[in-house]
Amino acid sequence: TNKLIMEPSTQKQTWAMAIVVTVPFIAALAVLFSALAFVPVPWPDDSAFYFVAKELFKWPPHWVMLPQAPFEPTYRIFNFNTMPLYPIFIGIGRWIGIDGSFAIKLWPLMFWASSGSLLGVILIRKGLPTLASLLVVTVFSLDPISRWASVLVRPESFVGLCGMALVAGLSLGFPERVKTRGLWDPASALLALAAYAHFNAIHLVLPIMVVFLA
Repeated sequence: TNKLIMEPSTQKQTWAMAIVVTVPFIAALAVLFSALAFVPVPWPDDSAFYFVAKELFKWPPHWVMLPQAPFEPTYRIFNFNTMPLYPIFIGIGRWIGIDGSFAIKLWPLMFWASSGSLLGVILIRKGLPTLASLLVVTVFSLDPISRWASVLVRPESFVGLCGMALVAGLSLGFPERVKTRGLWDPASALLALAAYAHFNAIHLVLPIMVVFLA
């Protein structure tokens, strides 16, 4: 028997997985290239957003956040309320051409879509029927709250992706190459990534404690 030929059941599951994980990315691209992507912040001239990585290697780095300046005037001079990882993502994106107040929406939308795809993988791997998994992922992709949060170019969708990766790793098991070894722990690494993106990653800590203490 040719081992390279997949069994019909395996082929079916592979196609089901491919369809389910694709839906959130189709939804994200539909949002990006439609009127749903419009929000008043950041403004078209980019002046309303903080591009930390634009001056990352100057000292002191000029971190500003003009959208909140009317409420906290010091943010126009210096912003102490920004964790470094997400602005660095944006800066790296600018180096490779993901630039401007429209294109940078690609970051949070892709993080949002990746969370939905990962949710689909979890459901199918746990044995939920394909149609049911597709329904859940479609509802996730149509959720207006998550969509709105993702077009605002904020780090919550990245924090959510880290949370979904934690759910996947703790429910299905982490891939062999990233399993705990010595001082390395994948759950701790995901929590750290989320924390370096935004302070509200603290919300992920309690569920993780419950899982490890249960």
